[in-house]
Amino acid sequence: MMSSFGSSRHPRLHELHVEALSPEEWNYVRGLFFADGSAFVSLDKHGWKKYRVLFFLQGNEGEIVERLVSMLRRAGMNPCVMYPRGAYSIVVETVSKVLFGFLPDRAALKRDAGTRERFFSEHKLRELSEGIPFVAGLIDGDGSTRVYTKFRRKGKKPFRDVQQWRWSFSQCKFRFLVYYLKEFVDSIVKGGTRL
Repeated sequence: MMSSFGSSRHPRLHELHVEALSPEEWNYVRGLFFADGSAFVSLDKHGWKKYRVLFFLQGNEGEIVERLVSMLRRAGMNPCVMYPRGAYSIVVETVSKVLFGFLPDRAALKRDAGTRERFFSEHKLRELSEGIPFVAGLIDGDGSTRVYTKFRRKGKKPFRDVQQWRWSFSQCKFRFLVYYLKEFVDSIVKGGTRL
C-alpha cells in the first residue's frame, strides 16, 4: 500500500509520497530542516493560505541543495531554488501544506521534553542506521568538518596521513539537539565529544 499525504482533488495540494524516500533520507531532511529550515503560513494576494517550507543554505552548498531538491521532487514536491541578490545564500522553497504538516513542529519539540522523546523514538534517531543521516543533516546545516593531516614519507613516496577528523556543531535555538548529538556520538565512541 502506498503511503501518501494530501489529495490530488484539491488543485493547490501536492501528494507527499512518503514511500519515495527511505526512512534514512527523511531523517536527513529532518536534520537539515532543524538546522537550516523554516516553516510558516502566509497569505497570497487572493487571501489563500500558503504553507511555506524553506531551507536557507550558504552559497557554496550547491551539492546539498541538489541533494535536497532531488529528494523533495522524488517525494512529489515542486521545490523552487532562489539565489537572493546581494546574499551569499541559496533558498529552497516548497509551498505545501502536506510537507508543512509532515516535518517536525520545532516549537513543540523545543518546549516539551515528552514530545522530543516521542520524536526521537518514532524516527529511531538513537539507532545507528537512522541516527547517522539525521546527524548528517544537522551537520550539513549547522556544522562543519575539518581534516588534519601530517606529511609523511614511506620509502620514496610522500603522502599525507590523516591525523584527526573533527566535526563541530553549534545550535542556540534548539539546544536539545546539542545534547542529543553528544549522547548519540558518545554511544558510538565513548568520550568522542566535547561540549
